Amino acid sequence: MADDFNERSGRRGDFAGKGLNINLVGTNKVLTATVVGLTTATTAPDFAITAGAAAKVAFTTQPSASTVSDVAFAQQPVVAIQDAEGNTVTTAADLVTLTLTTGTGVLGGTISMNAVAAWPTLRGRDSTSTWLAQTRC
Repeated sequence: MADDFNERSGRRGDFAGKGLNINLVGTNKVLTATVVGLTTATTAPDFAITAGAAAKVAFTTQPSASTVSDVAFAQQPVVAIQDAEGNTVTTAADLVTLTLTTGTGVLGGTISMNAVAAWPTLRGRDSTSTWLAQTRC
């Protein structure tokens, strides 16, 4: 730990190169430094954490558990493009395609669209359905 202190500046804790990070996006983040017996210090102003690069796709809403043949799911799936930590990458505009990979039948409706604000939502009825891009926070 001796390398964490700089004698020329009066024995200060130097966290440079220590890999500090925060895994969840958001605003109003504040760090607090504490030493037993001393007054605490906080970062000012507060700061924000943004999502990293797009790394995966995740269903954030599952489709209805069952429905009638050729009738749109009452609950449509919602897919998010996320970084490695599971944060939605709101700048992503990638093409998202849904496919039926287990079971038999044909997936009806519009099954591909570009994400807008990383949130494509499949909506509508069977072959006339369309994607409705929604921004979620």
